[in-house]
Amino acid sequence: SARPVIAADSPLKRQFFRPDEEIVLVPPGNPGALADAIRRLRADPAWRARLAEAGQRAAVRHFSLDKVGRRMTDVLSAAIERRRGVVGQNPHPPL
Repeated sequence: SARPVIAADSPLKRQFFRPDEEIVLVPPGNPGALADAIRRLRADPAWRARLAEAGQRAAVRHFSLDKVGRRMTDVLSAAIERRRGVVGQNPHPPL
């Protein structure tokens, strides 16, 4: 079952999630803002449910096993290709 997420704000989170639509972001190290976010979620069950469902859809959209697996394959393939380019060259030619 989907759950709403409250997290410390960062540019990376904003790249993947829309604040107040898919995630609640609070300033890092600000317990008052965290408490306010919890109160807001508790006070509005309909918003809490929408946020949870939308956040789960966003997480699946960006971080599904298939998508992450493809990204890892791409990264590893690129690293192998770079390494092959180096292997064919002698990085320390004789003096």
